[in-house]
Formats: sequence, C-alpha cells, structure tokens
Amino acid sequence: MSRRELPPLKDGRGHISLPPNTWNDESALLTDTPSSHSQAADPFIPSTTFSPQQWDQPQDNIQSMYTGDEPPEIPDKAPIPVALPMSSVAGITPLPLLPMTVLSIMMLGEFLSANVSAPWVLFMVQSFNTGEDEADVGYWTGVLCSMFFITQFATSLLWATAAEKHGRRTIIFISLLGMAVTCTLFGTSRSYSQAVVIRLLQGVFGGAVGVGRSNVANVADVTNEGRAYAIMGFAWGLGGVAGAIVGGVFESPAKNYPALFGKVQLFIDYPYLLPCAVASSVTLLGSFLSLFLGPDGGPREGAIRLSDKENEPALLDIVEEEPTTPPPPPPAGLVAQLKHKVSRRFSDALSRRMFDSAAPSPRPGVALLSPLTPATGPKPRTMSRTSKING
Repeated sequence: MSRRELPPLKDGRGHISLPPNTWNDESALLTDTPSSHSQAADPFIPSTTFSPQQWDQPQDNIQSMYTGDEPPEIPDKAPIPVALPMSSVAGITPLPLLPMTVLSIMMLGEFLSANVSAPWVLFMVQSFNTGEDEADVGYWTGVLCSMFFITQFATSLLWATAAEKHGRRTIIFISLLGMAVTCTLFGTSRSYSQAVVIRLLQGVFGGAVGVGRSNVANVADVTNEGRAYAIMGFAWGLGGVAGAIVGGVFESPAKNYPALFGKVQLFIDYPYLLPCAVASSVTLLGSFLSLFLGPDGGPREGAIRLSDKENEPALLDIVEEEPTTPPPPPPAGLVAQLKHKVSRRFSDALSRRMFDSAAPSPRPGVALLSPLTPATGPKPRTMSRTSKING
C-alpha cells in the first residue's frame, strides 16, 4: 500500500492529510495540522507528529500512537454533600442532650395533646346531645377544636414576656405540667361547656411553645443551630402523627379490649380517658426533666464553682501621666523685655506692609489680626497676616 492510498482511521476522527508534491524525506515532516482554509482543529483530539519513516508501519500502530496506548485517567468522584452534618465532623459542636430532649418533648407534646382527640372528638360531642342532627354536631365539633388554637394564639406573646422576666425554665415547666393536667381532664369531660373550658386551658398552656422554640439560641450555636431546628421540627411533626394514632388505638378501651379493660369501671365511665392519659404522660415526663435545666433553659451549671485565675477580673493598669512642660517664662530683665517688644513691633509692621501690598483695597468686614491676637476658633474667610510671614 503506497503512502497516498492510506485509508482513513477506524475511529472516524478523519483521515491524515496527504503529503504535498514537493516532499523532502530529509527535512520535511508531515503533521495532521489542518490547512488555513479548513475548520478549526478539535481541542479534544491530540495533535501527533509523524516522521516519513512511520508511514510504512501498519495502521494499527498508527492508531495506537494517535490515540495513546494508556487509557486516560478518570478523576475521583466528588464526595456527596451531607444535608445534616453529624457532630463527629470537625468544627461541629455537639448539642446538649438534656435541653434538646426537653425542647423536643415540648414540641411533640403540644401537637400530641391537640391532635389526640381527632379520632373521637366527634363522638364525644355527639354524646353531649348538643345538636339535633349531624350537621349541628359537626359544627359544634369544629368550634370545640378551634378553641385550642384561639387561646394559643392569644397567649403566645404573654408567655414570651413572662419568660424574659421569670426565666425560660419556669415557663417551660409550667407549660408542660399544664398541658399534662388539662389533656387528662379533657378525657373526663361530661358536658360540652366543660369540654370547651378545658380546651381553652389547653391552648393557654400550649401557647408557651414559642418560648421553647426560641430557647434554641441558648442551646445551640452557629455550627449546630440548623440541626437543632431540624430536630424540633421533626418532633413537632411526630407529635401530630402520634396523636392521631394514640387517640385511635386507645379510644374506648373497655369496648375495644374487653379482656384487659372490660371490668375497669373508670374506663367504662370515661371511654376517652386512656388516650388522653397516654398523651399526658409524655408532657409530664418533660416537665420533670425541665427541672434539671438552667434558669435560662440551657444546660445547668453547678452552684459551687472553684475560683479560677482565668475568671478573676484583671487588674487595671495605672498609667502615669507624663508631666507637661510649662510654657517658657517671659524674658527677665529690662533689656530682654525691650528687645522682645522691638522685635514684635518690627514683625507686625513688616507683615502689615506685606498684606497691604497684596490687597490694596480690602473688603469691609474682614478683620486684620495682629500676632498678639489670640485665636478664638475657626471663622469663615478670616485671614491672618502673621500666618504669611511666620508660617
């Protein structure tokens, strides 16, 4: 096969251009550089220089030299980012266990106590004989459920003000304990008016949930604040799901579980007490754990602390003032005073003559200051004659 009849490469990248008619084996080299009127070279195709002796080699060798024998190195894949970095990563402060547990219980208990009655509140209102038909029962059921959120909305700012005055730990404890008591009492309601009053009290104690949410600032820092809010949001959502499940499973235990609670008169008289008691046990546990928090709702610090030199206030450094140099005394003696007066009068006269020659007709209102006139502060467009002579 001659040099001019070499077929194109197998990979479809194009053919090697033919050598010109004026070929010189000794001095010229054939490259795959395109001509000036051809298209731009592909930046992904390596440009390889071939000598005339390499034209007689088989095409497989040319192909291997053109593309390279070694496969290109594939860079390592970038690590997959983690949405919630763990505390083991360098620079991430671990969250305190006890404060985060109490705050999570508070978020969980607020939605748990509000949603535990969702499966059976319609049957409770129906047992009160408040409406004549099903439409009235549905209306009064909606009114009863809304009582919780009305008082929660109305008292949220009041709880925040009380927390700033009495401490967050006190407010968290009162809120969790109040939710536990009112949720249990709601299961013992015998009339519609009684259920409305208890539901209103539930919303009052549930309004302090904003204090627990704002307490994240005392528990977390900039490295783990996002994780703390994510945990609290997860606990709040879990409370809504768990509330509906608990209310549906434990409602009317004497009827649904006669083998266990069929002979318990308390559950026969109050069929909705058990689900409310189960929900109240969670917030009751949180109120007990909140007693071990600090006054600000953060981790508790010991009451007795050993003195540390680093914590002692640093002594103030007393800087002695440098003595100021008094102004030079006036010259003593008659001859020295006379000499000083003469030199001052001479400089005053010389400066006046220089100023008059520069401004023969001064504007009215411009004061001419003598060297002995004390400066009384900067005035607009006031010129001093002495400043031109003595600097």
